[in-house]
Order: sequence, then structure tokens, then C-alpha cells
Amino acid sequence: MSTPKTVVILGGGVGGLVAARELRKRLPREHRVVLVDREREHLFAPSLLWLMVGLRDAASIKRPLKRLERKGIEVRLGEIEKIDPETRQVTVAGETLHADYLIVTLGAELAPEAVPGLQDVGHNFYTEAGAEGLHAALQSTRKGRIVVLTAAPAYKCPAALTRPPCSSTPTFASAVCATRSRSKSTPLSPVRWAWLDRRCLAL
Repeated sequence: MSTPKTVVILGGGVGGLVAARELRKRLPREHRVVLVDREREHLFAPSLLWLMVGLRDAASIKRPLKRLERKGIEVRLGEIEKIDPETRQVTVAGETLHADYLIVTLGAELAPEAVPGLQDVGHNFYTEAGAEGLHAALQSTRKGRIVVLTAAPAYKCPAALTRPPCSSTPTFASAVCATRSRSKSTPLSPVRWAWLDRRCLAL
């Protein structure tokens, strides 16, 4: 019999969830799979695009991470304070976790303060609050110009849709979406996307 091992996964986003679920399915039960995140709920970030245009509400794209424990995945909640790659030790909320294998899927943090004025007038769809705020702003906009700003040389990528999801409600925002979606590429339909986020949220 092999010596039991512990895999610690840092980050409960899409990457962390996929890693945890796949490892749990493939590894014998004597091996531990531990997922660490500071948030109690997993937010399916690709569906923030749909939240942005009013085709989802926030509750429908979130699930408690603790549900993973039903599948044999341990969940530890808390701020990650220190990572020691040499010893494969992680300090979480004052507690030290020891790992035989360490997977880091912490994603990226936004830094809007790096662009003067962006925090005051800009919107983003990378967070729940940001997507809801952008939706409210789009709903109240009847005419004008929308400036889309990305960072360089790299930026946090949303879902890889071939065109933006558009609300069926006739608004200035949906008109912008419709204008930009005149291409020969095939979009990921709302029905297909609904299946995808339900599948990924099946904790």
C-alpha cells in the first residue's frame, strides 16, 4: 500500500475547483485533497458576463465551497498568510498546513488605483459588485459613448465568448452588444452557457 499523501490546493476559483475535483476522482481515498480559499462561496467568474447584462442574478452563479466536503474534499477557509515552496508548508489564518504536493491557483487581484481616476468613474465585470454596478450603469444609459479599457501587456481574461452576451431587453447597452456581434463566428448561446455554468457549479 502506498503512503498516504496530501495535496493542498490554494484558491477556490475555477482552476482550483477543477484540480480538486479531478484529483479526488482519480486518487484513492487514503490520499487527502485539501482546498484553501478566503471566501465561503465559489463564484463562477465566466458568468459575471451574464450578470453584467442582467441574464443572471448573483445567487445563481455562486455555491458554498463546503459542499465539496460531500465529495471527500477538505475545505479550509481563511487568508493565506505565507507559502513556503521549499517545505511545501502554507500558513492559513495562523494555522500551518503541510503538503506533499502544492497547487497554487490564486488568480489575479485588480489594482484600479494604478490608473488615476479609474476608481472614481470606471466599472469592471471581474467581481460580483463590479458586474452588478456595471449592469446598473448600463441600464441607466440611453446614449453616449462607452470606452473599453484593458491593461497591457496582460490582463485578467473573462470567459472566451465569441461575442458578448446581450440582454433581450432593448437598451443602449444591448444595442452596443448587437453592433459588436455582427461576425461570422458562432456564439456560445445562452442555453449552452446555462448548461455550462450549472455544470461547473455542481458542487
